[in-house]
Amino acid sequence: MLSEDDIRKLIAQKAETKNLDYKRSINWDEATREEKLEIVRDILAMANTPGGGRIVFGVTDGKHDLEGMSSDEVESFDQTKGNDQVHKYADPKHSCQVYKHVID
Repeated sequence: MLSEDDIRKLIAQKAETKNLDYKRSINWDEATREEKLEIVRDILAMANTPGGGRIVFGVTDGKHDLEGMSSDEVESFDQTKGNDQVHKYADPKHSCQVYKHVID
């Protein structure tokens, strides 16, 4: 499991890599099919990358500043829902974990 310190270090990098991607806040329940598929593509790309990867939500595009997520957005992220979406496009099936942290 990632610690709060781990998350802070990922945010402080302020640069995406093959193993790190930043995403603006999103409500999974209200997201379009295309928005969900963009996340699934990133998950599957990282699944095929040595060392896997991390996606940090609540970070702005460009400057990669922490913008956070509303409580509704955070609650909408359910590991089972996300993995169900990933399983539709992965063979063999791949699963990911969702960690939720309050930072500042």
